[in-house]
Amino acid sequence: MVHQSTDSWLPAHLITNKKQYTSNLPGLLVWSKASATWLEAYATNSQDPIPNSQVILNLANTLRNADEAFGVYVGAVEEWVRLLGELKDLEDEVGGVLRDREIHECIESFVPLSHYN
Repeated sequence: MVHQSTDSWLPAHLITNKKQYTSNLPGLLVWSKASATWLEAYATNSQDPIPNSQVILNLANTLRNADEAFGVYVGAVEEWVRLLGELKDLEDEVGGVLRDREIHECIESFVPLSHYN
């Protein structure tokens, strides 16, 4: 049986793209938190009637909750990238073992067993 090696470029490419993606997420999270803080400060210091200020404060609170959820998402994506890297390493290891087995089988088919005795 000849083992068809898997294309390791696909998981490697996916890992690279996800690492680039996750490296950009914390910056977005910082700007999002800053925006919520600025909105809250504006609503607190605003001369607008109370209902408008309350709407802006509620919006800022909603953005903070979204930021927390986004932070959890970032953590989950980073964990997924880590696990994907481990999977790629295991796939490479299995590929190496199967390749070694094929080499051993080829050698056994050409060298008579009496040679080993």
